[in-house]
Amino acid sequence: VKEFTIQNTVPFAMASLDGTPIEDGDRIKLSPSSEWALDGSLSVDSENDQANLRCVWKINHHPVFEGCIRTLHWPSDAGDEAILTLDVIDDDDDYGTISVLLVHPDAREPLPYPLIVLVISTLFMLSAVLLRFRSSDDSSSIPKWKSDDEN
Repeated sequence: VKEFTIQNTVPFAMASLDGTPIEDGDRIKLSPSSEWALDGSLSVDSENDQANLRCVWKINHHPVFEGCIRTLHWPSDAGDEAILTLDVIDDDDDYGTISVLLVHPDAREPLPYPLIVLVISTLFMLSAVLLRFRSSDDSSSIPKWKSDDEN
């Protein structure tokens, strides 16, 4: 009698974008181009499941591609940012996932509205304080009425 243990591991999703490895949670500004190479073929699983891995690519949580090597074209409805997710699924329906935030190459950085409000508020406060000090200096020299007897 021989005893042995079979251990099934959950797939580990690994991906690259135009040859650059991506980490879960990254924020990536895409290079100026109209298409980008996606590669999830380096994902790993236990030896008996490795050959049967399925890669499902999602944009903003909607499946758009199946296959470990694909080409990404920016979706017209995505705006300036999109969440790219790779789900790597084995034949036991276990899966590993990785997600990154993609930023379109033509996207502009938004204005820092909180910083602008802070600067304007600070300037208003400083001008109010300066005007208060200036007005307190002038108030010490209140003109006095001359009585008719002094003329």
